[in-house]
Formats: sequence, C-alpha cells, structure tokens
Amino acid sequence: MTRQITVVVPTIDEPEELRGCLDCLNNQYYDNFDVLIVDSGTGVNRDVVNDFSDRLAVEMLSMRRNGLPRARNKAVTYIDETDVVAFCDPDARPVSDWLGALAVEYTDGVGAVGGPVLEPGDSLQDRETVGRIQPNGEIVSNFDADDRCLVHHLRGTNMSFDVDLLRELGGFDPAYEGTAH
Repeated sequence: MTRQITVVVPTIDEPEELRGCLDCLNNQYYDNFDVLIVDSGTGVNRDVVNDFSDRLAVEMLSMRRNGLPRARNKAVTYIDETDVVAFCDPDARPVSDWLGALAVEYTDGVGAVGGPVLEPGDSLQDRETVGRIQPNGEIVSNFDADDRCLVHHLRGTNMSFDVDLLRELGGFDPAYEGTAH
C-alpha cells in the first residue's frame, strides 16, 4: 500500500535554508507526498514556496511565533487526506530515498518511524544504543547508527507519525516552548 505523506517544515525567516530543503524534497524518489511549510516569521519564505509551486506540491501556512510544538500541532490540525506526517527542518537535506525509507516501515502496529540524522562530516556508525531514555533520565541519541531498532524517542528533523495516532494522542505538548529541545 502506498501511503500518502505530508512533510511538514516549520520555519522562521530562513529562505535560503528552506530553498535547500525544498530542493532535496523535490528530488525524492517517493512521489506520493506533499509539503506544508509552517511559517512563523515575517513572510520572507513566501517567494521560495512560490518558486517551487510549479514542480512540488507545496503550500505555506502562516502563524505567529509560538514555538515549535504549536507549529507542528497547527500543521497536524490543518492537513487532510494523509496517512503519515513527516517532520523536517529547513536546514535539513533529506536524501532522495528518505520518504520511501519511512513509508516502507509503516506496517500494522507501527505508529512512528524515524531515521539517522547526520551533521556535516558525520558517517553512519555501528552503535549499540539508539534513541533511549535511561532510568536516570539521561537521553542517549546516537541517531547516526545504521541499525533498525525500537527507540524511545525520535529526532525532530527526521520523525514521522501515523497521523491518526498523533491526533489521538493530542499532538505535541505545547508546554515545551521555543525549539522544544
């Protein structure tokens, strides 16, 4: 089954970063997706979105600056006719098989899927512990691992959810302000 994916990119006045992200999204092998930009800035991203509108199913939603969780929640409330919502940051450069790799993992009982997040110069490395929250509250990321495993948390720029499940859970907690790190 081919799943419809909506990629949500929350941003604040980052037109050049957003342009790079949309370039990569425009080159996805997976073709059953659209993009929703949630802009909390002054509107300078509008021209970038317009530049891509003839080659990418992209739309921009404006909101006042109110924190990343609220921007994500607004997107989840706004989107329609989608199975999966994937989140990406404007400074991210998703590889061309990103959406296909996420989509294939959505089998019965899977509610969320994420993947590696590499900083410039990083490479995939063998790690034993990925995406864990230790009993003492310490967060172990290691999201540059190359292993498929169950995790306790996902990185914001490469996380996706079954949209119905995310809505049922109430979305993201708006108590976390700013970038919600």
